[in-house]
Amino acid sequence: MPSRRDSHTIQVLLINAQMLNSASMTRDDYDQTLLGGLTSPVKGLQMTRPVVIIDEPHRFARDNKFYRAIQAIQPQMIVRFGATFPDIVEGKGKNKCVRKDYYRRQPQFDLNAVDSFNDGLVKGIDIYYPNLPEEQANNRYIVDSVTAKKLILRRGSKIAEVGVGENLADVDAGFEGSIEYAGSKMLSNDLELEAGMALVPGTFGASYQELIIQDAIDKHFDTEQANFYAAMSQKIMPRVLRP
Repeated sequence: MPSRRDSHTIQVLLINAQMLNSASMTRDDYDQTLLGGLTSPVKGLQMTRPVVIIDEPHRFARDNKFYRAIQAIQPQMIVRFGATFPDIVEGKGKNKCVRKDYYRRQPQFDLNAVDSFNDGLVKGIDIYYPNLPEEQANNRYIVDSVTAKKLILRRGSKIAEVGVGENLADVDAGFEGSIEYAGSKMLSNDLELEAGMALVPGTFGASYQELIIQDAIDKHFDTEQANFYAAMSQKIMPRVLRP
């Protein structure tokens, strides 16, 4: 939707299929109005004359309710991005044919794996590991030995034996999150152990794990956005704007 204040910007509404198809989108008894006098969200979207971009198009077969919900907002154009598209079945019996539901029977913009790699559009996330205070960073246990039934941890001259089902917090309170030795050289958080590994209790804390996850999510969306812009500028816009 073009901005009324700035012709060089657009307004974007990010919405999932369930929300677009929900009853709240078609209600018309809201006590607030849109665009001057509309009380139905769907009618408000119709007035913007939107361009709809669909991610994961295989979830939106043309005969399902979600695709019909998209058509209900009367978009000027529907653009589908994805690696997989829904199937269309044509004919019956021996004449039955299954084909991909491409617009005009073929992809309008085809970005294959080789081109994606060569053009730097392959998503890769570098994880940032927050720094621990020096005292926590130096508090580490070495896996002295590990068998299917027993884990031996060593810190300096201190030796700790952990059996199957026993909690690592009994060795050091820094091992938060009820981490147990599950046996078969695995912790209960699915970390596979081997002799010589260093375990730092401070990295098992919930707050530390949350920081790593949040940073990975942020970097994921930054990369998604950059790749989207790059793909649009390199592959799609030149063809759209071509005389």
